[in-house]
Amino acid sequence: MPMTESKDQSTKPPIGCSEWSLRGIPLQEQFQLLNEIGISSIELGLGGNFPGHVSGTPTPEELKEVQQLSQQHQIETSFCAIESDLTGSDSNQISHELGRLKTKLSIAAQLEVQSLSLIHISEP
Repeated sequence: MPMTESKDQSTKPPIGCSEWSLRGIPLQEQFQLLNEIGISSIELGLGGNFPGHVSGTPTPEELKEVQQLSQQHQIETSFCAIESDLTGSDSNQISHELGRLKTKLSIAAQLEVQSLSLIHISEP
């Protein structure tokens, strides 16, 4: 995807885009695409090891890259989606899931996320 100059944030409507809309697209390309069409914020995907998501165990360099992409393209990253299943009846499974969730919340805080969606994906 060609590199373009960032649109001025003041000319972008206050519209965000869900990470599900961009699933499988590398993160850098997501920012470029959203900037080109004038979107002002993105919901980051966190964990799950999907292409285009911030990894579940990001390095400091990966976190810095996300922050740089946000600044470069003037796209806010104050929202994220985290895959999590708290619907089970097994207390050990829920306890394990809460531990995973706390780790991901710590990562979200490092990215200065202000709001998140907990997404449960059920097996067919």
